[in-house]
Amino acid sequence: MAPAGAATKKMRLTSTQIGLLAENLVINALLIVSGGRLVPFRPVADDYGIDLLLYDKTTGRALPLQVKARTKTLKRSGCEERGDVVHFEVREVALRNKGVTRLLGVLLNEEMTTITAAWLMPLPDVERIGSKRNQKLVIRPSRAENSHDKFRAYFLPSIQSLVTKLLTEFEQLDRTFAAVG
Repeated sequence: MAPAGAATKKMRLTSTQIGLLAENLVINALLIVSGGRLVPFRPVADDYGIDLLLYDKTTGRALPLQVKARTKTLKRSGCEERGDVVHFEVREVALRNKGVTRLLGVLLNEEMTTITAAWLMPLPDVERIGSKRNQKLVIRPSRAENSHDKFRAYFLPSIQSLVTKLLTEFEQLDRTFAAVG
């Protein structure tokens, strides 16, 4: 035990810890905003980058999500000022079993207490429009309101818009299994 009054060294969170915080924020936000309709589950084993399995109580369908988080945007070219572009990386192994898995990229505030922007993309789209670097695919979407980048169709400015989009996606999923109720 440290002596009373001893200075504590402030450590930085690892990317794994930030990812866990982001997943928890996503879980909390989806539960609250959907009124409990969307129920997130965590897989016991994460072989293909599935961080959450999202279950819709109304349709009885599930959607795998890979959650990627950032707390900062990229610096503007040639200066120290931050811009609107966010850098996300997806390992190629996550694309092996892509099926209906969605990438949910979230930008957190620097205190890691809220989600300030989100992008929801089917993994085949990530593979199609992302840039390949080493064993990863990189996407760099912009959060700017006036952006016309290739990721704009996937941009969701609020948790409410994310929930609305997810509910629409659940309605469009494979109808092999009838909706519940």
